Amino acid sequence: MNIKKATEYSGYASTLDRAIEILLKEQMNNNNVYIDFNGCKLYSANITVDRAYQEITGCTKQQHKNQQAIIFKQYHEEEKINKQAPKNKIDSFIKEGEALIYPERKQEWEKCVRAHMEHNCTLELENALQIMKALDKNMPVEKATELISCEHSGSSFHTTLKIVGTFSKKGLDFYRANMMGNFTADTYKFVKKVDAENGIYLSNKLDKDLIRGR
Repeated sequence: MNIKKATEYSGYASTLDRAIEILLKEQMNNNNVYIDFNGCKLYSANITVDRAYQEITGCTKQQHKNQQAIIFKQYHEEEKINKQAPKNKIDSFIKEGEALIYPERKQEWEKCVRAHMEHNCTLELENALQIMKALDKNMPVEKATELISCEHSGSSFHTTLKIVGTFSKKGLDFYRANMMGNFTADTYKFVKKVDAENGIYLSNKLDKDLIRGR
């Protein structure tokens, strides 16, 4: 068969293997046709599996299969690492936070960290801890506000504020300052609740300090 006289196959081949299958069948039936696959013409006159793969991929079918297996393995290994990386930070976040909060909130803090890491909210936790550490070192609220990451969306910004407001011993002042003009009934309820709890926890701390001092 002369490939110059080949006519285009009228059907459609969605994959390379399907194109090869069609052309081999046409070859057996002595039909001189070609398929335009991704801009490359494959002919029934001289079609073989490896010829087609070399035309399209630059290597034999087995070589291509081996390459795809390597790529597939690398992809899944990277996915595994990417999924594990945030989870590996959980213990670190919990430990860092426990040094900055009232002991009564340790269990709640651990739940907060695990819940946010489950949803890959690493930015919110990292930024909240950064701000909590600054406030714990008596950095003024105005200065601590400059630490708010510019990478936040509106949602992650408010999540970060809520974390700081809930757990930092000095977080409510920071929360109020940055929520100015956005107070709702729920916001007032949140502030009132945390403020009351902080008063109890501070009193507990003072009592313990007093006992230790005796």
